Amino acid sequence: MLRTLAIIAAITASANATATSTSIDWDLQSSNIISDGTWVAGSNSSTWKDAESIALTSDGVEVVITGWSDSEGDTSASNSKEYYDQIVEQGDLYYWGDSNGWGVVNGDESSNSVPDHSIDNYSSSLMYSDQDMVLLSFSEAVSLEGISVGWYSDGQNNILDVGAVAISSQDVANMSNGTSTWDDIYSEVDMSTISKQGSSNYYALDSDAGSSTFWLVGLYNEMENCDYDAFKLMGVTAKTSNGGGGTPPVDVPEPSSIAIFALGLAFIVRQKKLSSKFKLNF
Repeated sequence: MLRTLAIIAAITASANATATSTSIDWDLQSSNIISDGTWVAGSNSSTWKDAESIALTSDGVEVVITGWSDSEGDTSASNSKEYYDQIVEQGDLYYWGDSNGWGVVNGDESSNSVPDHSIDNYSSSLMYSDQDMVLLSFSEAVSLEGISVGWYSDGQNNILDVGAVAISSQDVANMSNGTSTWDDIYSEVDMSTISKQGSSNYYALDSDAGSSTFWLVGLYNEMENCDYDAFKLMGVTAKTSNGGGGTPPVDVPEPSSIAIFALGLAFIVRQKKLSSKFKLNF
């Protein structure tokens, strides 16, 4: 009897089990990108410095990374492009080795200038403001969990003010239209902050920011209180409810727990009747 009840309970639990989410890491070291054959070359690919985009597949899910910044001038604000950049345009990704990571060099910067060649919120010896971001484009919707950082400079408050925000495909299209500012792409109030975890260089989202195919990651303030920050990207961690592999789970109708238990009780009653029928009386 007890054994039969245990079997029923196991069947019930199995029937009610749902697909669990799985965390996936994308390690952006050059060796991983080479082995996957997903390097998308820029003008200087032979030296592993310059790229228009990079792509890496992990556990069946691909992420394509591009660099962006509000480094295009807005002539309606001033005739001086260097001081009044506002329009978003694509920049280059620069790779500075496995111990440092990837930075963004926008249209106003030089790859030889430090920290201009990182992902930062300032430029050209602090003369004007550029807000660099990296766009993470996944092959399926994910919940971003955090990033790994290599080299960084955390400004005056000794805190790296990193943030992430989920955006739509229309927002991504607007980034290329030559007229959009960051305010047109996302609202800063929707950006989730990312905080350092322990002594490692892993930074995790402080709250659940939802699920999306497209994520922007960068510094969540633009020279706020003259707190200039910069970092280089080493890795990405995200969660997918498909369990990895890029294949959605097959939906199978689940019988209710009550129905299964009722069938189990019917099985017990039947077994008792059979036992009584063939019982020998001495």
